Amino acid sequence: MAASSEAVPPDPIGSLVEVGLTPNEARIYATLLRLGAAGAAETASAAGVPRQKVYEALRLLAQRGFCTVAAERVASYRPVPAAIALPAWLRHREQERRLAAEGDERVAESLIRLLPDPGAAPRAPAVDFMEAVFGRARTSDALEQLIDRAERSLDMIQQPPFLQPRSRWNDAEVGAARRGARVRVLYTPGAIRDPRRFAGLRAAGAELRVRPAVPMKLLVRDGVEAMISLRDPATGEQGLTSAVIRHPDLVGPLQLLFAREWEDALPLEQGAAHE
Repeated sequence: MAASSEAVPPDPIGSLVEVGLTPNEARIYATLLRLGAAGAAETASAAGVPRQKVYEALRLLAQRGFCTVAAERVASYRPVPAAIALPAWLRHREQERRLAAEGDERVAESLIRLLPDPGAAPRAPAVDFMEAVFGRARTSDALEQLIDRAERSLDMIQQPPFLQPRSRWNDAEVGAARRGARVRVLYTPGAIRDPRRFAGLRAAGAELRVRPAVPMKLLVRDGVEAMISLRDPATGEQGLTSAVIRHPDLVGPLQLLFAREWEDALPLEQGAAHE
């Protein structure tokens, strides 16, 4: 018998899995597109997904931009159209792949430096004067580790967006102040709209000031190490890439920049009143 020439209909669930969703997430998203909007229980039943697994899948779908959550007495989930959700998701995956590839390259470069070369003469170890840090988690960890090393002084310029979750706001900075370091933080007005952003620091004796605009997000500890949050060169938006700097010829000018901005700033109370 001759094979049928009819095209095999595409499997949307399988295709969603191919672009990175789990089978449960794919079934739930397809179900939401069919229902329009639904609660977790209705979605679990219609999608054939166990009730105990539907909440985590819905949370991840919302985080990845495939649905939105209406804050009602019972949460309702509304799908984002595929024409919007899928291109955004694919761009996100491409960025993750690029960052992973860059991370692999950095690891390979580090291994090349660390592992012995049997055919080469011994070389003096390289000094790491500058380090690039990528991603929210790595940047937040690098920031807290740098603050934890502060012994004498900690100078910071802060503006939104912020990386640390609210539960960890200022924990490391307060710890530095309690160790005896002089902590000075310069904010933009948008950074102090929520008093929780600075209340703990003020209670710990930190010095706080405000300027209408700042040149960059900056941290300098003990005058010997600095961290800069880098903007996207194309859009100018604050990104998730930072540079940790340890060379004195670079840290020194950054310390002077902070001192200049600090001298021109207003005390926190006056800055808040002018917002």
